[in-house]
Amino acid sequence: MHFNDEELALTAVSVSQDFSKEGILFTKPYKKSQKKSKSTKGYVERWCRLKGNLLFCMKGKDRTSGACGVIVLERCSIELDADEIDSLFSFVIGQGGSEELIHLGCKTETERDEWISALHTASYECMKLQLENLREQITLKTGRDPVTSPQTQNVSENEAPFVEMCLSCSQLRSSGDSRPNCMMDILSLDPPNTHWNLIGQTEIVEQSHNPLFMKTIGISDAGRSSKTRMKLVVYDVTELVTRTRTHIGQAVFLLEELLSCMKLTFPIVSPDRSQVGSVNIMSWATATPDSSLTSRASTELLNSTAKDDSASPHWNGEKTYRTKKKDQLKFLFCNTICKVFRFPTINKHKLSVCEIMAESRLTFVFPVTIMRFSCKIQSMEGQISLPGIGAHKV
Repeated sequence: MHFNDEELALTAVSVSQDFSKEGILFTKPYKKSQKKSKSTKGYVERWCRLKGNLLFCMKGKDRTSGACGVIVLERCSIELDADEIDSLFSFVIGQGGSEELIHLGCKTETERDEWISALHTASYECMKLQLENLREQITLKTGRDPVTSPQTQNVSENEAPFVEMCLSCSQLRSSGDSRPNCMMDILSLDPPNTHWNLIGQTEIVEQSHNPLFMKTIGISDAGRSSKTRMKLVVYDVTELVTRTRTHIGQAVFLLEELLSCMKLTFPIVSPDRSQVGSVNIMSWATATPDSSLTSRASTELLNSTAKDDSASPHWNGEKTYRTKKKDQLKFLFCNTICKVFRFPTINKHKLSVCEIMAESRLTFVFPVTIMRFSCKIQSMEGQISLPGIGAHKV
């Protein structure tokens, strides 16, 4: 095992608050072949810090004294010390496949139990078991595996949505006296599924009863039909730092209603079934029905809802400005991300701003390819050891 000694040394004395636990421990390396003793002779009082699966031991009782060793808490056993001495509450850490034991002690039984609990849950294997347990619980409650079948189905960044919409609220009332910090979740339900899928989320508009959300929400055509239901859930973000939010209300409608009219207004209904405001929707299609950008399913859906030209969403020509730009950039750039923001103007028109972020193939694809060739050459020539030394033992 190889370590970057300088990086570990800096991490050990870091002033950040990312350490799971830290405090004074009495440390003593011990081998089974050595003579056992009931005295505290050989124990050294050190400041210890736990970060992830690494237990750092300092040279002294000061946290800034510098690390003298690190214990990797993987494939190890943590047990109470059978030969516990009278003045210390001790426990031992044994590395798998090794007879060497590390004795650690605390002044109180409570402190020892806290350290054992923290060390038990610090390993990657323990975290993996906890994740699998939570995964099983979510699957039993929802009937859906959160890893293989996540509920979030956002529009692919490399794929233009076939319908987009802008959202705003009017006369929104919250439970408190202050003006709400509003945000909205957009969900869809595609029959015969029974679970709502999150397809988008707006930004937070602070201190407003009539919020106008600038973020454009795109809807893909994957699995959509005229019976697809849409849900707009409005929240009041009571704490902006932690994003703690309370439910204000929601509006539910069919996707075919959205496609049949450019501008819609729906009441926002609170959990106690009272109206707490209204949501305004302005929608438009991003391509004509015969455009290659829309799939067959979305074309049929748009044609079925378009009774006449005035009833169908506004067509933006053969391709949107966003799609044209992405087609031009894809030869020199990859991982393109596009976002569209629309702002009101004094003449009642909408100002559209298209934000495009991408990675240059010259600085991304080529270096990765060169790195792969370099690794392949190194593997053919033989493994090259990385600088550094093995883990220190206390």
